[in-house]
Amino acid sequence: MLHTRFSFIRSLKLATSMVVILLCSMVAGQASQAIGQYFVDSFKVMGAKSSGAETIIWSEHNDIVVISRLKIEGLDEDENNITIAKVIIHSPRKSSDGGFTAVQLDLERLLVVNTEVKLRIASVASFDVNYPGPGSLEVTRGTEQFTGQYSKVNFQNVGLDLEELAAGITIDGGSIVNRNFHEGLPHNTRLEISNLHLPIQLFENNPAGLMLKTLGYEALNIDIESQSNFKLQDRIFSVDAVSVDIKNFGRFIVGIKIGGISFSDLMSGDDRKMQTLLGTATLVNAGITFEDSSITNRLIKYFANQNGISTQSYRTKIENQTHTGLSALRNPEFQNRATVEIATFLNNPESIGFTIQPDAPIAPFAIAGMAFSAPGQLIDLLKLRIFANK
Repeated sequence: MLHTRFSFIRSLKLATSMVVILLCSMVAGQASQAIGQYFVDSFKVMGAKSSGAETIIWSEHNDIVVISRLKIEGLDEDENNITIAKVIIHSPRKSSDGGFTAVQLDLERLLVVNTEVKLRIASVASFDVNYPGPGSLEVTRGTEQFTGQYSKVNFQNVGLDLEELAAGITIDGGSIVNRNFHEGLPHNTRLEISNLHLPIQLFENNPAGLMLKTLGYEALNIDIESQSNFKLQDRIFSVDAVSVDIKNFGRFIVGIKIGGISFSDLMSGDDRKMQTLLGTATLVNAGITFEDSSITNRLIKYFANQNGISTQSYRTKIENQTHTGLSALRNPEFQNRATVEIATFLNNPESIGFTIQPDAPIAPFAIAGMAFSAPGQLIDLLKLRIFANK
């Protein structure tokens, strides 16, 4: 009898535990599905006329919410219609503001269509996602801002079709990495874009586009990398390096450091705040380098033929014109130095660039004023240097 009583008690405890686990699982499933439904409905909070999905399913085994055939209509002033074949939210957890966090959020086969363009993206994967609650979405409604956070986004196979283009713009893939968040904004961002394909048709009404076509370019294929940082205490925003590598053309490398910046104002998208920044911003330093991979000699050959002279004669002509033109800056030392560097590059096109490194940060308005009144003094103040093949 005693053995039977203990067996019954053990069975009762086991059954109770199973019921608790089942109830917890049901609650977790309901909460996760509610997060999936919130994601679908959030687009209406952001201004869409309608949003809905075919199914919202929670997988307990994988702790994911799968949203199938999400359809959003009339989003933003462009009246965008969006379809996403599948949304997968990994390990979703509700946030105190009514939004949610997720280890990863995947979008598969995304299509955005309006009257002018069609955007296709095969896949988007966001990591360490903090998706905002309805209050934050309401604040940014009707703007291009989004208050969510993520540490990294990968995207693959992007296509943009424009009405006026027979061939569309494409991107093989890319990523955005955010670090060092403060008040919801990343102060360290890295961007990579692989093989951005721009058909020359895109520029055919532009003199530069016509020139590229004449030089034999049918498209520009570009790799882009950039790294930006903001130092909160020093109020300095820097683009440490932007690399734009155009195949069979050349590579541009740009860097700039600006002081007196409020990062939240810079990222606000508010025109008034941006105008205010012009009054507080200062140039700390800057630099641009161009590494040639064929465009310079193509241009020299083309213009030499147009002028009916040899390529060497045309190089000499440019050198003389450069020296004469730079005399307007009223800085003979810089004039002579720059002419030599430009001639060096034209005779052996490897790289050419300039740096600006003033002793103390200088305001944009001061630069603009001196550019007209005292350009030679401005060159010395900025410590402007031109270099070739370095």
